Amino acid sequence: MKNTKYFANIEKRRSEQKTVHKLVVNGKDITKIPQILEEQQVRQGCPFSSSLFFICIEYLSHHIQSNKRIKGISLEPDEDIKQSLFADVATYFLNDNYDSFHNLIESLTLYGMTSGLKLNKSKCTVLRVGKLKQSNVLYKKEMKFNWTSDEATTLGITFTNNEKDTVLKNILPKLQNFKNCLKSFHHRKLTLIGKNTPDKIKRTQLIQSVENGGIQLTNIDSFLNAIKCSWVKRYLDNTNTSKWKLFYQKILKKYGDSLLFESWSDVTHNLETQTSSKTFLWSNKDITSNNKTFFYKDWFERNIKYVDQLYDYRIKDFYSFDDICYIYGIPSNNFLKYYTLIKSIPIHIKSEINTNNTPCTQTTFVENILGRKNKPNKIFYTLQIKNPTENSKTQNKWQVLFGEHELNWKHIFTMPY
Repeated sequence: MKNTKYFANIEKRRSEQKTVHKLVVNGKDITKIPQILEEQQVRQGCPFSSSLFFICIEYLSHHIQSNKRIKGISLEPDEDIKQSLFADVATYFLNDNYDSFHNLIESLTLYGMTSGLKLNKSKCTVLRVGKLKQSNVLYKKEMKFNWTSDEATTLGITFTNNEKDTVLKNILPKLQNFKNCLKSFHHRKLTLIGKNTPDKIKRTQLIQSVENGGIQLTNIDSFLNAIKCSWVKRYLDNTNTSKWKLFYQKILKKYGDSLLFESWSDVTHNLETQTSSKTFLWSNKDITSNNKTFFYKDWFERNIKYVDQLYDYRIKDFYSFDDICYIYGIPSNNFLKYYTLIKSIPIHIKSEINTNNTPCTQTTFVENILGRKNKPNKIFYTLQIKNPTENSKTQNKWQVLFGEHELNWKHIFTMPY
């Protein structure tokens, strides 16, 4: 590592200021041994070098983030994003102002002169976006960066100015590689149950827990869905202040933001507090018209979210349109929208609402998910597995043979274990 003395002296100064950071090698605090800091060097490949690098690159990151002369890409009025750092790869997001680019290069150059780190210009690519994507502008020509308006790749992810190419460049090649991998196993006789014959026991039964008569066989579809959904818990966690959440918020805001997850029936069916009267109205696959779900943005903004908000428990029927207009201030020209919506609510939801005398309460999807301490993938996989609500035909057959006494199936299923 070039200029190792610079890195070591920075850490020495941090220790002198009574910070919690120390340089420890073989159990010894070397920040208290001056000759090591002044004479020894860290060679490439030493596990110590990465820790030093991360400590010192933090100074550069903080400087750029707090430098008001370097403007990033605005996501919200008070939020912008300037940089993404991963290992020794840095990606910067700047506005179209020359001053921002100039000040960034100046900061990187000064840092390089101090630390010994230098930009690898042959690997530095500048992608023009926004107003500049149609231009041939070149800032800092003497730096000889690679300038383009088409695409740039960092950490295996290709950024393009054509939104349609994002999937083509990033997702499809990965899928093709995965298909090729699966083809290599095509002629191998690898099966989970049986040898290329129909399952003797239903797969829906095999994926259940031992207590429910299964062998906890992994449901591949649910497992893959769980992996894809691991970001949901991080998104719902208010203690996670990552700026990348702003991208999700901007997309989901059009559809109800985090409340959209209330209609995620593949998961909510296993939440004990889920009730029909608290069924979410919007983007619900059970409430459709012409195979399309509903989302009335102006109604959602008036805090209309659940089925029971449209239901009058006094007369045990849905409110008339005039009542809805009076209660929620809905415009009078929404007559057809309202009746199309309530006519699309399935009979089983309506009938269960009729059995309730008063509106019921519900723990929200967000509270349920965040209240679980398991890992996100395990949470979503477990919730997708539908627990049996009634005995199978085989269980009923044995129940008849053994008479009137209710068999303890949980005990029977766990006996072999």
